[in-house]
Amino acid sequence: MQARDFRRALLEFKNAVQAMPRDAESQYQLGNASAATGDLAGAAAAYRRAAEINPHHQEAQNRLAQIMAVLGDRAMVEDAEKRLRALLDVAPADMSALNTLAFAELKLGDHDDAIRHLQEVLSQSPKQLGSAVLLAQARLEQKDAAGAEAALKRACEQNPSSPDAFAVMGRFYTTLGRTAEAEQQFERALAVAPKHGPALFYLAMLENTQGGKQEAEAHFKLLSTHPEKTYWPLYGMFLFEQGRSAEAVSEFERLYRGDPNDPAAQTRLIGIYRAVNRTADAEKLVNTVLARNPKDWRALLERSTLRLARGNYADAQGDLNQVLHENPAMAQAHYVQARIHEKNGARLSQRQELNEALRLDPLFLPARVALARLLTQMNAAKTALEVLEETPAPQKASLALVVERNWALAGQGNLAAMQKGVEQGLRQQRLPDLLIQDAFLKLGKRNFEGAKNAAEEALRASPGEIRGLELLARSYAGHDQAAAALAKLEDYAAQQPQSASVQFFLGQWLLEQGDRNRAREAFYAAKKAGFDTTDVGLSLAQVDLLDAKWQDARQQIVEILRANNGNITAHYWLAQVEEIQGHRQESIEQYRKVIAADPGNTAALNNLAFLLAQTGAPGEALPLAQHAKELAPANAAVADTLGWILYQNGLYSLAVKQLEEANRLESTARRVSHLSMAYLKVGTPAKARAMLQQALKLDPKVPEVRQAQELMAGSADLSN
Repeated sequence: MQARDFRRALLEFKNAVQAMPRDAESQYQLGNASAATGDLAGAAAAYRRAAEINPHHQEAQNRLAQIMAVLGDRAMVEDAEKRLRALLDVAPADMSALNTLAFAELKLGDHDDAIRHLQEVLSQSPKQLGSAVLLAQARLEQKDAAGAEAALKRACEQNPSSPDAFAVMGRFYTTLGRTAEAEQQFERALAVAPKHGPALFYLAMLENTQGGKQEAEAHFKLLSTHPEKTYWPLYGMFLFEQGRSAEAVSEFERLYRGDPNDPAAQTRLIGIYRAVNRTADAEKLVNTVLARNPKDWRALLERSTLRLARGNYADAQGDLNQVLHENPAMAQAHYVQARIHEKNGARLSQRQELNEALRLDPLFLPARVALARLLTQMNAAKTALEVLEETPAPQKASLALVVERNWALAGQGNLAAMQKGVEQGLRQQRLPDLLIQDAFLKLGKRNFEGAKNAAEEALRASPGEIRGLELLARSYAGHDQAAAALAKLEDYAAQQPQSASVQFFLGQWLLEQGDRNRAREAFYAAKKAGFDTTDVGLSLAQVDLLDAKWQDARQQIVEILRANNGNITAHYWLAQVEEIQGHRQESIEQYRKVIAADPGNTAALNNLAFLLAQTGAPGEALPLAQHAKELAPANAAVADTLGWILYQNGLYSLAVKQLEEANRLESTARRVSHLSMAYLKVGTPAKARAMLQQALKLDPKVPEVRQAQELMAGSADLSN
């Protein structure tokens, strides 16, 4: 540990724990080693065992509480608070515990107690920069910017030779948009320590945002040779963001050549190769690493990701299975598994894997962002915001979080709060994501020119950004310029024939406009340019379905399933093709596969239930229909299916209730006919006749209308 060889230390402490499982100190040191290697979940488990063995082990209790307070959910933070109060009862002068208690109180919203405790810490240790930063954060959360500024100014006065203090002050001014003062503070930090990493980084970021590209480049380049390796890739990232891809690749290749055994350097170089479509070079590098060590889990994970990008899901899953077998607690592997589930359309499984990734590593920001995005897409924006609120403090300022929070606010319909978030983000950096959100808001206000300008700026920064292209097209279309929108898209696609995503979006737009022949051409162009074969195949199948080319659609779907039998969307569409062609048993089989992989797939549950009822199995159909109703209580089709199955099971009164609800939500000839028959069965023939007349007006050719007529006629015969 003293030599900072943390991995070897971890092995030794594991041996010690195995030899002395009831020794609290060994468990505590194991926790320290786990924390040093980045395994915070393992560290927390070791500290917890040490505290259980020896409840008076204050260091273990304190470290455990720190991790729980920083990374835990509300329940864990409350637990940490109790532990810290118990520690302070024994050792009231423990300023570290008091500081952590204040942090926990801040997370729980107890601002007054947090401020009081932080002031107590600072009165005893006025140079405690971390406590001053927490105090400033507490003041800011109380909308007291002046108090926050005063706390940080005192910290700078108490630490005149600390570059960290001035860098923190600079970050504070940056968040307030006071860029001149922020720059001054970063310069003060560099005057104290010319190679201070945070000050160089934040100054470069500020200069880049303010248009000082040359100054920013100089500082990023300086960071590329900084003593701390963490900063080395920033220069290459800057070059890539400026569109200087060739230089960026050269920079990442230089870093890799400097240390070919550095896993981070390998991952970065593979990533940049993928970003510039040099997938062959990426695969070559991965294979080189695996030739040296076939069990290198990082290389296997990279190869899995590459195969996933190519649409080779089966082999991607095979590599990932090897990684998870050796590293079941690896958050990044669960994140990749979530991406495979996403491609297969298994949203619930995707959500489960993202939750697991975050459980294993609460600092894994991409997983948190992806989970929030998924929840927003699943109409659970409130839960998405809760996930984002649980972000550990060091990551709170991430613009990726700001972007996702804005979308979640939009999902809640809180566009005013979203507007504030967009403005705050754009003050820091004009990211394409934020510009797209700006365009989205302007389009909603029918500010078509403003939306067009924001979308075009996003596309200049990121030419393949499809959301920007869509908003640009919709800004024209919303201005009653549908032809101009299409012309703009076609021109953009012509300029980028190798951009698979642009060609694919053009196909989607043409399909939306009803031009299926040209949509088909665009999808084939996307396929030729290397777009995901599954997505292209599904889109081509959709065109075939709309053209009633059932066999062509079947062929497209079967090809997808041949490459990846786990694709839920393909199984669902094949079920529909089988049903359309009258192959009910084959359709039932496909729906069963969908539900086996995704038990919460409402559409599949509903369709399977209806088919089973039609094929003489209403008893088996009923629990499926009830489950679909639980998942989608306000869906007319689901209510109709449940009502009709209740009818077939002889539960007529319950059927009427569901069928009435279905027709309140949306009436169709079939649903009205179902209700007519149910009314007849419960002894209200007048209502039944009225519903039948309504069904005849809607569509007399629907089979259920004829069925209702026959039932009505039979009832009349019986009464006579």
